[in-house]
Amino acid sequence: MKYIEIAVSTNEIASEIVADFLSDLTGEGVAIYSKTDFLGADWDYCDQKILDALTDDVLVKGFAKADESENVLQSLDEKLQNLKKEFDCGALTISTKDIDADEWITYRKKFFKPLKIKRVVICPHDEPYTATGTEVVVKLDIGIAFGTGEHETTSSCLNLGQTIDVKGKEIADLGCGSGILGISFLKLGAEKCFFVDYDRQAYEATKRNLELNGLLDKGIVECGTFDKFDGKYDVVFANMTADVILTFIKDIKRFAKPGAQMVFSGILLEKECDVLAMCREENIEVQKIIRRGEWTTMVVQTNG
Repeated sequence: MKYIEIAVSTNEIASEIVADFLSDLTGEGVAIYSKTDFLGADWDYCDQKILDALTDDVLVKGFAKADESENVLQSLDEKLQNLKKEFDCGALTISTKDIDADEWITYRKKFFKPLKIKRVVICPHDEPYTATGTEVVVKLDIGIAFGTGEHETTSSCLNLGQTIDVKGKEIADLGCGSGILGISFLKLGAEKCFFVDYDRQAYEATKRNLELNGLLDKGIVECGTFDKFDGKYDVVFANMTADVILTFIKDIKRFAKPGAQMVFSGILLEKECDVLAMCREENIEVQKIIRRGEWTTMVVQTNG
């Protein structure tokens, strides 16, 4: 199978959002290359010419199947154009390169390894892993993922989410992407999960990953915007962006039972105050906050 390497030139502040776009659109992992990461590495020696060549541009790379690349690139360009309207995102130029299957597999095997976040271990779907103790293993068909370690917004959701008792509860994963959050908490004992994403590839990826984990009977997967669906859930995950949360908070709240807990993530630090102000206006109690890098994640609870 042929693949296309897609590279987007951006800046530090927008790199994680661009990475989310690529991951959601392709169903694959991503890589982020930045001067900050390079300079932070523990080099015994580095040629001065390399240091002189470094720029402030950040390169975000992802992979798409060749026969899906046209649709991916069109959707990516639309998302990037909308992102430009929100803040300075750097150049946001897109370049592509053909990758054959052997090269893609080499990348994947070299860089994507099991990742443990508290009790949850995220694994490539075709890599053996034996759980120990209270670990739960989530198998994902997410292609390659290298250079970034754990994604700050997703890992923060998994971290904070494990402070919530989900056993026997019904949960919702809004803007589900690959379905990683909902699937993880189904593995941790949730009874049912409602998954929704407006992107068709995210819808297909979530269904595939539910199947890989033997959880198709516990997941309801829909494609569309929040306003098209109804439901009441004990725990709601919304790993999006601050602007999406602020815009659609009325729809997000419709999925929450009275007293339900919600996990908000994808919030840039500079937008945290806006989300906190919104919580006050909407009578939502903020219970926990963690900050990693440029991102804020919070657990909140509806009142009444």
